[in-house]
Amino acid sequence: MKRYITVDGGTTNTRVYLVEDGEVRDTVKIPVGSNSPGSKAQLTEELRKAISALLSSNGLSEGDIIRIIASGMITSEFGIYKLDHTLAPTGIADLKRGAHEVTLEEISAIPFFFICGVKALGESALDCNMMRGEETELMGIMKVGDGDSIYLLPGSHSKIIRVNSDGQIFDFRTTLTGEMIAALTKNTILSTCIDLSASLYTPALLEGYKFTDENGISESLIKTRALQTLMKKDADYLYSFFLGSILHSEIKSIIRMPENNVVIGGRREIRHALGELLRNLSTKCVRELSDAEVNSSVTSGAVRIFEL
Repeated sequence: MKRYITVDGGTTNTRVYLVEDGEVRDTVKIPVGSNSPGSKAQLTEELRKAISALLSSNGLSEGDIIRIIASGMITSEFGIYKLDHTLAPTGIADLKRGAHEVTLEEISAIPFFFICGVKALGESALDCNMMRGEETELMGIMKVGDGDSIYLLPGSHSKIIRVNSDGQIFDFRTTLTGEMIAALTKNTILSTCIDLSASLYTPALLEGYKFTDENGISESLIKTRALQTLMKKDADYLYSFFLGSILHSEIKSIIRMPENNVVIGGRREIRHALGELLRNLSTKCVRELSDAEVNSSVTSGAVRIFEL
């Protein structure tokens, strides 16, 4: 039996998984990430405790685990083991070559396999970009035969990743989608308008997109207030109009890209909204991943890179 522990390091949380023969058997969530105050020392201690807890609760010893495979912000300057990004175009073999193996005795005697992020450098400063963690998630959802494709990974910092027929990341973009949604719905007048637990209503989603296309995002966002107060629109309508506005620039840029195949992972709510917009506004072939595919993407990608 092949057993690994995988670590998915985020900006606010870190998730630690026990993986047996490709299946997640147990998980520990640590409420510490790269943005946490004193994150390195705190993350080191919490990671030590999480690994110990996974082993203890599953009747395992350190010798039963092949590697601890770690990716994401845990390899940033705010994490526990800094790695430089590998330069795009980057495929799975490049990620394997760029990884570092090291034992951190203060955490565990099990060797770590740290996966580096990816950077893109263009002709000017405006062409540069970087990612940590999404490259591993991507390797967990890519399929043979996808060919030239666009992969959408919505989250706190959403990624639009272009991959060629050789499975190489050659271009990608980052948006502040998740954090923008959180900030607007918690810290502005829209906090009384938008219910994030509401359901998606496609006509309002499209209306929000089209209004933003004609009037800009600032006017479109405040329009939700008028729709609530004057037009008495319900929670589903307001939420959907809001999402159409937020996702406008992403959809606009995706439509302009030449690749016809689009694969959407990430958060379920945004995943479905992106799919609905693209199916209604473009001729692209859209595939939305299932919750199971999304939930296993980071662990399966990590193991796939290590075992290459």
